[in-house]
Amino acid sequence: MAGTFLPLGDADTFAIDVDFPGHLQVDVRSPHQTLVRIRDAGERQIAERGAEGGAEQRLRPEVGPGRYFIELREWGDNA
Repeated sequence: MAGTFLPLGDADTFAIDVDFPGHLQVDVRSPHQTLVRIRDAGERQIAERGAEGGAEQRLRPEVGPGRYFIELREWGDNA
């Protein structure tokens, strides 16, 4: 998937449905400082990580069946 941080303060959110228990792995690389959050269907945050520009980051929380939301935004909302 690909997204942009425009306009200023933009957040891109992707939904994914998980059919069985396991790990939901999200790998992100961006030239900007990036903040990634994973939330469950009840909007509870289950994982979060920020990374400096150019650094790859990985989130891999344990999840059960259900819908999850992956939010990406520029860390600081100033890009």
